[in-house]
Amino acid sequence: MNRNHPRIAALAAALAATIVAAAIPAAAQPAGSPPMAPQPIASHPAAQRPDPRAAARADSLLRLMTLEEKVGEMTQLTIQAVARTRGTATTAQQLDTAKLEEAILRRHVGSLLNVWDAALTPAQWQQTIATIQRVASRSRLKIPILYGIDAVHGDHYMRAATIFPQNVAMAATFNPELVRRAHQITAYETRASGVPWNFAPVLDVGRQPLWPRFYETFGEDPYLGSVLGVTAVEAEQRDPRPALDALLGAGRTRTAAVGGREPPARTAGGSYFVAASAK
Repeated sequence: MNRNHPRIAALAAALAATIVAAAIPAAAQPAGSPPMAPQPIASHPAAQRPDPRAAARADSLLRLMTLEEKVGEMTQLTIQAVARTRGTATTAQQLDTAKLEEAILRRHVGSLLNVWDAALTPAQWQQTIATIQRVASRSRLKIPILYGIDAVHGDHYMRAATIFPQNVAMAATFNPELVRRAHQITAYETRASGVPWNFAPVLDVGRQPLWPRFYETFGEDPYLGSVLGVTAVEAEQRDPRPALDALLGAGRTRTAAVGGREPPARTAGGSYFVAASAK
């Protein structure tokens, strides 16, 4: 693909303009007012600050990738697509080595998500993620698989995890600090299981109760939803241990609740736990 082609350049510019425009709510800029000044990068959470080293590495990989590899990298499959047996209350799901190799090594799939019907123990999660990443390490470019989970109100796909009320109930408290603590604990337990990406919080405005995911929203008020949404995202991305110490006593850890495993150390870029993906 020729990135310098005039039509491609024009499409890229239009897409960039659309993204920027969508990122600034129309209500926040009354007609005739001067453009809003962008928020200083230094005030962003560490996980949201651009890392020049990561960007350079990504550009390098993109230049090496074939078109088929790029398409595969943008593909996400549910875990049952590479599993041999379905999970039940008494039996854990089992991965299928042949399917896993077909998806990752030959089809270049870049992401997997969730479970096949039944929650896993912390140890089973760690084994599952390790098995998947071992296969990814044999790929041509050795790009790790990005694993995602719907831990919307606690890591409910992991046994022994802490489960919280749904977002609409949390919104009824009008208490950002309560939302913060819930998402700090969710981040701790999700990351300890080996999963780095949480599909939460849901930031749709809940105006239609017939919508099947209404209970995952922070309700019908845009202001309340934005305050609680920002609180949830920042809580997922920052070190939750001070909040846990405040709840459980200074210096205590929660390793017993997550299978005896400490979450990994803080990354060089400052991002600590989970990449929250607001929906």
